[in-house]
Amino acid sequence: MRSALKTQGRSQLSLSLEIGIPNTTLGRKLAGHIDFTVSEVFAIARALSVPASDLLPDTLPRNGEN
Repeated sequence: MRSALKTQGRSQLSLSLEIGIPNTTLGRKLAGHIDFTVSEVFAIARALSVPASDLLPDTLPRNGEN
C-alpha cells in the first residue's frame, strides 16, 4: 500500500483523512502492527483508484503465521 501511495504522490495523512482512519492508526496498519479490515482495504483501493487485489500480498500467511 505504501508503494501505491508513493506512486501517486499521496501522503499517508491525505489518505487517512479521505478514508476516515486516524493517521496514527493508518501508520500502524501500514507498518503491519495491526491488520486492515476488508472494508478498509476497499476504501483505500477506491481512494487510490486501484483494484483492491493490487493492495494485497501475493500470498497470505497461514493461520497463526506472520
